This record gives sequence, C-alpha cells and structure tokens, in this order.
Amino acid sequence: MSRGIVVLAVLLLGNSGPAQDAAKPVDFTRDIQPLLANHCILCHGPDPSARKADLRLDVREGAIAALEEGRRAIVPGDPAKSELLKRLAPADPDDVMPPKKTGKKLTPEQIELFRRWIAQCLT
Repeated sequence: MSRGIVVLAVLLLGNSGPAQDAAKPVDFTRDIQPLLANHCILCHGPDPSARKADLRLDVREGAIAALEEGRRAIVPGDPAKSELLKRLAPADPDDVMPPKKTGKKLTPEQIELFRRWIAQCLT
C-alpha cells in the first residue's frame, strides 16, 4: 500500500483505535510473549512433567513442530492452518484454550493479535 493511501486512511478513519492497531506489526516480545506467559506456558512450557499434549510453546521449535496427525500449533505465515488459533476460538466451547478450569480467558482482541502475529511470522 502506498504511503499516500495510508495517510489518507489515517485522516479519514482517525488516528486511534483498532484500525491503527491493525496496521501496526505485532511484536513478539511486547504483544505475544506476555500472553503466552499468562495463559499458556504453565501447561505448554519447559517443564516436561507439567506439559500437556506434548506441546511446548516457549521455544520456536516446539511451537512449529509436527504434532499428532501432522498438525502444528503454529504454521508460520498461515493462521488458517495453525492449530493454536483453532483452540483459542473453537466451535465447541469445551475445547477452548486455555481450559475454563484455569479461570483464564483470551479476549477477541488478544486472539486477533495471535492471528496477525502468525500471519506475519517468517518460516
């Protein structure tokens, strides 16, 4: 998109809110790492005795590794094929991650951050 179109869009839409945030690249350290730490790492982190579904999200190799049936939690650049997103907003509420029993829940905006981050991830 040309710079002129972006400037025009900012002038027409205003300079705040979701439209501006959607144009800003998602930063792993600022945007994603805190979400993983608060919602995922207890069950999908470095402790093999606590790890669920043999999924490790605290290291890249674990997050993109093939899981059962060849699925991957994160397919860099392809949110539609990333199992993580299917689990954050599943059709069946009983399959939601993090599980209801944890008392933790991601907002739609936080799930959208994950989607955008996966889309911008390089292989």
